[in-house]
Amino acid sequence: MNLHYKAIKLKTGELMACSCENDITTNTLVNNKFVTLHNPVLFNSFKFLDQDGELVETISMMPLIPVSENTIYDISTDAIMVVSNLRGPAVSRYNDFIVHIAEQRAVEDKEDAEDLQAMQEEAEATDDNVVDITKFSTKILH
Repeated sequence: MNLHYKAIKLKTGELMACSCENDITTNTLVNNKFVTLHNPVLFNSFKFLDQDGELVETISMMPLIPVSENTIYDISTDAIMVVSNLRGPAVSRYNDFIVHIAEQRAVEDKEDAEDLQAMQEEAEATDDNVVDITKFSTKILH
């Protein structure tokens, strides 16, 4: 599969990078209601003065929807303002980030499975000590 790496500026002002199987062109935006994006990542730019007083710009990345397990999204073409090809160094950083996120999610999934297993074992162990209160009388004492 030949992926196209794109930088997309949304009408909301957000900047993202993504990969897509089909190239996104002006014609694509005009002729389609949606485009399919793989692993869309939002860029946040920060500027600050370093210890020498030089202006430094750094960019952080985060998944489009950090709490989602999806990696493929259909985005409305109405939401897109500008599309361009992602530059070489940015493609490398983007791919590194996608790999990092996938590895992080795999670790979290494993930890979640282990936590669930531990909770199930704990629940099974405490079942022997649980008293069924439905067997007791419901007399009201005066």
